[in-house]
Amino acid sequence: MTKRNRGLARRTLLRRAVRFAFLTCVFSLVIVLMAFAEALVLWLGGNDFASKALLNKISIGDFSISANGEWGVSRVSFTRKSRRGGVVHDVIVHNLRGQSAVPLHVSRYRPRCVAVSPTSDVVAIGCWDGSIRTWSGPFDREAGLSASDVRLRLHDRVPDHPACLAFSPDGRLLAASGMRFTHVWRWPSGELLQKRSHDGDLQGFLSFSGESRRILSPGAIGEACLWEAHTGQTIRVISHGDGYVVDAAVSPDARLAAFADSIGRLRVYSLVSGEELWCQSTWGRSVAFSPDGRFLATDCPAAGGGGRVNLYDATSGQRMCELAGHDALCPRLAFAPDGLLYSYDQLGVIRAWNVECQREQWYFSTLAWASDNQFFHEASEQDDPCRDHNDRL
Repeated sequence: MTKRNRGLARRTLLRRAVRFAFLTCVFSLVIVLMAFAEALVLWLGGNDFASKALLNKISIGDFSISANGEWGVSRVSFTRKSRRGGVVHDVIVHNLRGQSAVPLHVSRYRPRCVAVSPTSDVVAIGCWDGSIRTWSGPFDREAGLSASDVRLRLHDRVPDHPACLAFSPDGRLLAASGMRFTHVWRWPSGELLQKRSHDGDLQGFLSFSGESRRILSPGAIGEACLWEAHTGQTIRVISHGDGYVVDAAVSPDARLAAFADSIGRLRVYSLVSGEELWCQSTWGRSVAFSPDGRFLATDCPAAGGGGRVNLYDATSGQRMCELAGHDALCPRLAFAPDGLLYSYDQLGVIRAWNVECQREQWYFSTLAWASDNQFFHEASEQDDPCRDHNDRL
């Protein structure tokens, strides 16, 4: 090849390289402009949307179910793609029988904790500004709710941020606990019945006894108090030792109290004698007594990742079974009056467990409200799930 031909070949190759680079830049610019145009349309329209991938990073802050076990409500946090962006805190209403979930679109109130009334007609929401707000149905609405559908009524304001809310089992009292105070109101009149101060836990805890007369709440640092809801009289003071309490529960008969603390211990005390009955290392974030008081459930990280639920004999501390199946930690547990145990994990999946049979009944994703899909799965067995089960408790 002559010198002239070699120069011509180099120039041809250079022209092709420049043309390829130019076309690549043009295509990239077109893609960027299309994405910008889409973002601009969403910005001008004020639409809030979130991708399924981001919503899968959901964080569960609180979970409460009604007395009939039909409705549940939770406070969730997730990342949102919108003109405002950032982390969103919202409240989700769950139809546990119909396996559906609908957001209330109340992020503007900055919800922190929630509770649903035993009669399934009121949702109470504790907000970061110290306000307690309520929403009354319609719970049976099948269509999705929009922000214009939900109007929260201001119930009261407390001097500290409410960390947890609870209705009494009879529905006549509403209580809120924060870092410094525990308040009790008559419901639905809103009359303030009790205001108790305490030295505080990093996050408050609150639990009613089954007959609605007694409340377990923080006391001095390292202590918990059982007291009469109507008179404020202290019945028993429990010293739960080092570490702050992340969750607590009192048994329906008000004879036992369970504490999950920040250093991984699950402790159960007698509220009759004040003595510690047993202690287990679980690293759980939630505790729940069964309606008959026989069993105590707590969550626990799984060795291979994900989460599981451990079920203990409430009196002896013997571990009865392990309920596995969650792909993420499940920091919220709740028993329904019929004995069904609900566990709620950080991927937004609620699983229902039959503890007598030690098996899962069904599960569904609460993220279904963010897509057109309904993720619901029945138990695989065709027969009665308890029939011929050899591992009953």
